[in-house]
Amino acid sequence: MSLNDSTLHATSKDCTLYLGNLDPQVTELLLYELFIQFAPVKSVRLPKDRLLRKHQGFGFVEFNDIKDAEYCLNLLNGLKIYNNPLRIRKLQANSGPGDDPSSGFADELGPVLYVGNLDKLVDTETLTETFLNFGQLRRQPKIVFSDTKDHNHAFIYYQDFQSSDTAIKEMRGKMILNEPIKIDYAYKKDSKEKHDDASKQEVVTFINQETSKAKVQNSVTQFTDMCFKKCITNIDGNQLSNNEATCATDCLNRFLDTNIKIVQINGEDEKIGTIIKQLRNDYAYAVHQPNARYGGLIGLAAVAIALGQNEVPKYLESIMHPVLACFGDQDSMVRYFACEALYNIAKVSKGEILIYFNEIFDVLCKLVADVDISVKNAADILDRLIKDITSEKAANYVSILAKPVEPSSSKIMDQRGKTLQIYEPQIPKAFSLPKFIPLLKERMYATNPYTRMFLVSWLRLLDSIPGLELISYLPSFLDALISYLSASLEDVRVVTENFLKLLLHEIKRVSEIKKLVKKEKEDKEAQETIDASNADNGVITMLDHEQDLYIPGQDIVIDYHKIIDILITSLDSPEELIQLVSLQWLITMLQISPESFILFMPKLLSVLLTAISHANPQLRDIAMELNSKLMELASTDQHDINYTLIVNQLTLQFLNEKESTRLTALDWLIMLHEKNPLKFLEHSDNTFVTLLKALNDPSDKVINKDLELLSKLSNQSDDKYFQSFMTDLLNLFKKERKLLDTRADFIIRTICKSLNPERVYKSISKVLSEEETNMTFLSIMIQILNNNLIIAPEMADLRKKLIKGEDPELFETLFKCWSFNSPSVLCLTLLTSYYNLSYKIVLNMANFEISLNLLIQLDLLIQLFESPVFAKIRLDLLNPKKNGDLYKCLYGLLMLLPQSNSFKVLQNRLSSITPIIHLQLDENNDDEYEDDEEGITREQNGSGNGNVGVDTGFLSNFNSQIKLKNSSLDLDGAPIETSSALTTPKKSLDYITKFSGRLSKK
Repeated sequence: MSLNDSTLHATSKDCTLYLGNLDPQVTELLLYELFIQFAPVKSVRLPKDRLLRKHQGFGFVEFNDIKDAEYCLNLLNGLKIYNNPLRIRKLQANSGPGDDPSSGFADELGPVLYVGNLDKLVDTETLTETFLNFGQLRRQPKIVFSDTKDHNHAFIYYQDFQSSDTAIKEMRGKMILNEPIKIDYAYKKDSKEKHDDASKQEVVTFINQETSKAKVQNSVTQFTDMCFKKCITNIDGNQLSNNEATCATDCLNRFLDTNIKIVQINGEDEKIGTIIKQLRNDYAYAVHQPNARYGGLIGLAAVAIALGQNEVPKYLESIMHPVLACFGDQDSMVRYFACEALYNIAKVSKGEILIYFNEIFDVLCKLVADVDISVKNAADILDRLIKDITSEKAANYVSILAKPVEPSSSKIMDQRGKTLQIYEPQIPKAFSLPKFIPLLKERMYATNPYTRMFLVSWLRLLDSIPGLELISYLPSFLDALISYLSASLEDVRVVTENFLKLLLHEIKRVSEIKKLVKKEKEDKEAQETIDASNADNGVITMLDHEQDLYIPGQDIVIDYHKIIDILITSLDSPEELIQLVSLQWLITMLQISPESFILFMPKLLSVLLTAISHANPQLRDIAMELNSKLMELASTDQHDINYTLIVNQLTLQFLNEKESTRLTALDWLIMLHEKNPLKFLEHSDNTFVTLLKALNDPSDKVINKDLELLSKLSNQSDDKYFQSFMTDLLNLFKKERKLLDTRADFIIRTICKSLNPERVYKSISKVLSEEETNMTFLSIMIQILNNNLIIAPEMADLRKKLIKGEDPELFETLFKCWSFNSPSVLCLTLLTSYYNLSYKIVLNMANFEISLNLLIQLDLLIQLFESPVFAKIRLDLLNPKKNGDLYKCLYGLLMLLPQSNSFKVLQNRLSSITPIIHLQLDENNDDEYEDDEEGITREQNGSGNGNVGVDTGFLSNFNSQIKLKNSSLDLDGAPIETSSALTTPKKSLDYITKFSGRLSKK
């Protein structure tokens, strides 16, 4: 047996069963598999709606034999499929193809039109589109197909007689698919009575039979039972079919409409309350009985419609609560009927419905995300109606049942007890924005995209209503609203971004209005002062007694502090769109209320500096714009900023991996230091250590800026602080060997560029002179200092000062430190023309092992000897008699060096002098050195000119070969007084001895 969709033939009706109360999940295949187990099945058919393409809750099964049909009817009738018991009956002999046997009573109660002479090509969709123009249809049009005639006919089912009358009037004589149609009210089955307005007399007749008032009270229950018995054959918790629902709705609506009007005419308000109570308690609150709830909802809506706009407020509370309770039912049809009922109630109640705005809004929040599409569509229609009512009534509507509320303080009195102002009792409005905001704040954190769209649409509406001033409550929902910018649905992001732009524009407008009002007030006060002055001088001016004009928006209070706090938190979001919008808002807020940023400046900087390094160029540019404006605000003296918190946040940014962030943090620190150096120094202890660590940064730009700040700090500090700076710097070099090897040279030059090089070198030399634990570090540092001293352009003035011998103390300080590295101290003595000391240093080198490191340094010294810095030394070679020690020193170096490139360079230099000078060394020089040694010995014994003597162990340390010439040292070609020249060399030789001792210990 195969399944097919062919219509049933008249000859097979006796073998066909009608199946009713089918669940939407039932399919033709499922029914076939069920019935084939009991008898051979010829065909199974579930008629489908042409528009929705779903079956309508009934179907047909055709068998080969009538006995098979009767057997299945007796066996399977009442069998539950998806919890719905099957209603099985034989197909009636007078039923046409596609007829639903359960639809008879529904057709009898409502207006039904007969449309004849239809072309064979006319289908249900064409009829639906044609007759929907005149009113709502309560069910799909039914076409009766004829096999013997050339034309078909159809039945149209309208919800009300007004629509059916209009359709007859407009369509009579018209053509459908080029065929003129016949249209009129259809006859009822087995009757010559038409489906016209006369059918309403059924209800009137029923009511007229109630002669007792007690019976009238119970009439609603009796009539409801009658409707359900005629329309619904099963009320055990199953869903109603469309025909059953339509039948019950029409029945109840006609009864309640007539019954309520009769009770109103008689002035019996108590009976109305009784009717509502019965509908509420017996039906609407009937949990787990969806059919009963359907009837209760229909009845309550009908009561509200019958009462009308003027009377419904008195009963609205009794009607609304059961309707609202039905929205929580698990049955989707109950929720659907609840939407329909609430729509009708709201349409009648108008502004009175706003008393229950919070409850309705809460329900709509859930319904817009309902899983059932029909419920969502119904909720959308209800939502549009509530929005229309809110837009029209929310700002000023006062309920007719509202009572005046006494203010907390009805009078304002002065100190003497005189009454200044009396507050009259106020009647509250039906809609209260302050009461709504807590609910809105809770619902704003919904994640469903449809709910978010719904919430944004309501915010736009409330913001557009004059007088509500939703912008005053912006901090309550701004953070959740901004989070919508990260929604997965693009529509949510777009509507949210547009609404945020609208809110920002409104904030600007309010700010401009407030500035205008403030300016007018100041101008008025200034004018009053002038007028008072003129009055004192006898000048009378005309006073303007007109009251100040009120500008909408001038009383709006906006909490800028809370808004800024929310925006700063949002700026830390990983979503680029949220960051972009937050930055745009912050720039606007900074223009409107700059003083509000002072409190949040540390918190803002922590996230803003990170945004400056963002990969998105648009976001990065806006962040830099905000940073510049914020820095401009902080640099003024108008606001007292929190230095401690700001500096701490800025120093934390040194750990950021982005170069631009670290540079911006340094710019802020430099600005803060320039603004108030003393206040900055109060918080500079930890900052100073952080700045020193920043010298290890891989970026030269960061180090330059860091050193710039360190230099400014050092320049404006005392010697103790400066010495501490140098100590910390050297300790950093000692701990960070990589920094020492790669950046120390650059750091020293940069510091000397910003600070006094002499002060820097003196301070570093004193610190290094006290270092006795790490000789390797000491030697490297001395080499770096010496190389910079010789070749760095920043040291030009310091070199000139040393060469001219203007500051003996400077030479002594450097010599004391340099003596820990023999090539460096040799370079220093050669630079300052202390050739005697240079020669003795070379002689002293021979007493120790010549290491590879020493040879490398000597090689560098020979290369420097050929540089312009040592031009004076090369010229001194032209005077061998006066500078014999220089020759000895250089020849001594020549003897120490292996025959390398440096050896050849130095040899060539000395050889170029020999033919010209014919240097001759006589033996008398030895006697002169002996005389010099005796003179120095006398000075040590106190017989000299008062200068400090050299240690008595000096001669033995130099193996009696170093003899100090008892004559003045010539630094720049001119003789220097003995009394001032001998002091420095003597002390320096002592440091050489100390250095020699350190080497011997190694």
